[in-house]
Amino acid sequence: MLRVLLFIFLSGTALAAPRTSLESLKIIYLLDVTQSMVGYKGKTPDIFDDVRSKLINSISHLGSDNIEISLVIFTHKIQATIDAKSNRKGKEKLIDFLEKLSPYDYPPKTTNLDAALRKGQELINPAKTNVIFLLTDGKHTNTNPSKNDFYNEIDNWSGSARGKNQFAYLVELTNKAADDKLRSKISAASNFDVISGIEFTLFKPKRSYFIVNLLEPNKLSFKYELEAINGGADISNIKLPVEFESKDPRFNIEIVSQKGTVFDLKLVPKNNIDELKKSLDEELDLSVKVNYNESSYPNIKLLDKPLKILIKNKKERILYINPIPITSN
Repeated sequence: MLRVLLFIFLSGTALAAPRTSLESLKIIYLLDVTQSMVGYKGKTPDIFDDVRSKLINSISHLGSDNIEISLVIFTHKIQATIDAKSNRKGKEKLIDFLEKLSPYDYPPKTTNLDAALRKGQELINPAKTNVIFLLTDGKHTNTNPSKNDFYNEIDNWSGSARGKNQFAYLVELTNKAADDKLRSKISAASNFDVISGIEFTLFKPKRSYFIVNLLEPNKLSFKYELEAINGGADISNIKLPVEFESKDPRFNIEIVSQKGTVFDLKLVPKNNIDELKKSLDEELDLSVKVNYNESSYPNIKLLDKPLKILIKNKKERILYINPIPITSN
């Protein structure tokens, strides 16, 4: 189950293989603009300006020009969808739209979380890591689709998202959004989580795939770094309580050193490395679960994405090229 968000929200030398950075990210914001967001008839808190301000701040601090962003506005139905890149022009487009946005532009009707989540799934880019934020101050109140239809859609999400680079967060903007049955559904779902409030920072791994070689035991170390999706707070001087759980009992992942969200890690065989090399195939894929204890820093969330290590157990072939002498006539 994924855990982690700041809202709105290796060849023999441990080389990093295909990078997974902010440039390979798509963020989908599903924003509730029902009139309860502005304190409809005094029955709910007026939170819209605060939510909008934090969303604008999050967009403006995105650290790459190539993040895909979709902003979906919904009430009882989808009202608007704005697509942009995170470059200057794209950010200005989104921020200009948000600054002009008002829940009073839409009639006071029901909240349709089902339609919002379905729209978010339609916008997923399978070539990227997708993060969906479903931002609401209340429960699903629409009748067609019904609340049970929305619960069923959570199950559908779980089946389609399992094992894929797509993650969803229900961001409860007020305590009126808390729904125990929905929370239970989400807790059991794949790649779905609940966030209470809006003051969180979501981190994702900058790289999640490494290659090491057992025949070079002095070079089994590599650097694992987390980056904030929304810019995030300065946490360079704190020590995040993160553990790396190897799914193969023959190996441990040791934290050699840590500074903020940068970890120097080392693959450590539990038994005699020479005996281990005899028993292993030439290549082994190792999956490592990244566990984060939120009790110390509940404002920080980590994207639930496993660390993958390709362990090589063979000598690398090195091609030497002798320069061809150039002679002049």
